[in-house]
Amino acid sequence: SYFRIASIYGPEILKIVHIITALPMGGAERALFNLVSEDISSKNKHIVISLSDQGFFGEKMNAN
Repeated sequence: SYFRIASIYGPEILKIVHIITALPMGGAERALFNLVSEDISSKNKHIVISLSDQGFFGEKMNAN
């Protein structure tokens, strides 16, 4: 698997794209926000694409 190969050669910087329909105050949106926020210390780059407006969590993600 890719992750096994990447660990042999050292840490890789991953670009992770999340696509979600909208970012209002809901459970899936909270989970995505927590996932992106908790991974902030890693070198991974998270890109969140909302198919609708920013909503509550979009504004919070942009503030970080």
